[in-house]
Amino acid sequence: MKKIVIAVCIVGLASCKIDIDREYVIKSLWLHDSGFSITGHDFLRLEGGFDSAYCRLNNDTIFVRGVPKAKIISFEYENMDMYVQSITSDSVGLYLNMAQFER
Repeated sequence: MKKIVIAVCIVGLASCKIDIDREYVIKSLWLHDSGFSITGHDFLRLEGGFDSAYCRLNNDTIFVRGVPKAKIISFEYENMDMYVQSITSDSVGLYLNMAQFER
């Protein structure tokens, strides 16, 4: 019973939409830091660059070649971090905005 309650809570939290600054996410260059990787590359850019031909953002979901791959589950402006979760598993990955290395 305890496992069912935990699973329901996780699904409920994962299905909640978070407030995402779409322009900020699209214009930024993201460095894969740890965990789940959306594309298998070190860098992710949703507009321009090598990933734009097959990566796009729709609401909080990142699509690769038209297939949903990840949802943005947490977004921290202060640290310039973006946490994503795989659509097909509970794997979570951390992406860092490259702008933080320019400070």
